[in-house]
Amino acid sequence: MRILVLSVVDPANGVGGGWTATRGLLLVSEAFYAGAEVECVAVPARSRLRHGIRQVVSFLESLAGGLPAKVAFNVSVPMQDRERNGARPDLYVINGSDLLWLLPDLAVGVPVVVVEHNLEYRLIAEQTKALGWLGRREAARHKEYEGAGLKRAGRAIFLAADEHEQARRDWPALEAMVMPPVFGYEPVAPLAYRGGEVRLAFLANLGWWPNRDGLDWFLREVWPAAPETVRLDVYGPGSREAAGAGYRGVTGHGVVADVTEVWRNCHGLIAPIWLGAGVKIKIAEALYNGVPVLATPRAAQGLTSLEGVTVRETAEEWRLFLSGGGIEEWVRTPVPESTRSAFSVAEGTARLREFLQ
Repeated sequence: MRILVLSVVDPANGVGGGWTATRGLLLVSEAFYAGAEVECVAVPARSRLRHGIRQVVSFLESLAGGLPAKVAFNVSVPMQDRERNGARPDLYVINGSDLLWLLPDLAVGVPVVVVEHNLEYRLIAEQTKALGWLGRREAARHKEYEGAGLKRAGRAIFLAADEHEQARRDWPALEAMVMPPVFGYEPVAPLAYRGGEVRLAFLANLGWWPNRDGLDWFLREVWPAAPETVRLDVYGPGSREAAGAGYRGVTGHGVVADVTEVWRNCHGLIAPIWLGAGVKIKIAEALYNGVPVLATPRAAQGLTSLEGVTVRETAEEWRLFLSGGGIEEWVRTPVPESTRSAFSVAEGTARLREFLQ
């Protein structure tokens, strides 16, 4: 059995939700097809300059009636040539609907499964809202393209439950399932709370604007009300700069070599995210390791279960939770084992078996 994964990200080179979810997908593929040869081919990386130029060119191509901008951005002639001339696999996995342009180049008769990290047209509608009718036009064009590609592929895996439901409404004939992100390492024991200081963590790429906006909102609107016994550790690219604004009890750590160090050294994770789409990978990973999560409704969307997640919407609700005593009970309450196991390779493999057989 030979599985070819065509990926919008290279799981061997990169940090972030998409890369983490892709690594889990490869583990599930290997576990599902015992002894299978799984090869992952990713869109070639571009320099920052070429990335920016390509963004502009892709948008202009879309305005002229070509492919939707985000699809055009990921078109790769070397990747296209490779699939036209490469060995025939037994299964194609298109990891990211931005690669649906590859469908005409795949070997005829080989089954295809598309992994939807996000329902892209909804994400594009949010990202381009400020562009007015141009943004609405781009989202509509992408929705049409995305739907046609999913119909042609026939099967899709969604990471987020709400996006799976929306896709089934948009395209009722689509065969689709939900498989939350999975993690292949043994979960660690989170920091046990024994009274006194409460250590919260925020883990994200602060170069990505929804994460940066969420942290800024939390520090500005919520953190001043936190008791002195509550501390916040910020991890990820850009975290030293983001946490360096002189806030009491906030420490930026930068990128950690081993993400399990985050879970071992915190009592709970905060997810003050207001923008973006799909399931938030770091929330899933925190729950897998038994770390409770305090989240906005947007951050919690897409999860198949909210056990272990406390949802608060307004800044006042967040302030009250941190200062009103609820935080101590929260960090003492263990995340249910049923929630933790939902993000295991074994559970992902079982879900895939049910879907494909």
